[in-house]
Amino acid sequence: MIDVEEQKTIRWVLRISRGEALVPFIKDFLNLLNQEGFLLEDLLDALSKVTLNQRSVPGSVARHLEDAVAELRTEAKG
Repeated sequence: MIDVEEQKTIRWVLRISRGEALVPFIKDFLNLLNQEGFLLEDLLDALSKVTLNQRSVPGSVARHLEDAVAELRTEAKG
């Protein structure tokens, strides 16, 4: 879990610029996931499942994520 000080830092960075703040966070997060044996498609698969249950996200978004997962898995096999 992210401790309180890390949460404060993340919130401060997010306030500066949403897009700019997320890029380094996601980069570090993906590196950490990779170190633990997770792949990009694992993250996208989890995001697609989460978005399916959120009314604020169109179902087409979840389907696009599912399509991306399938494409990544196909490329990995090919």
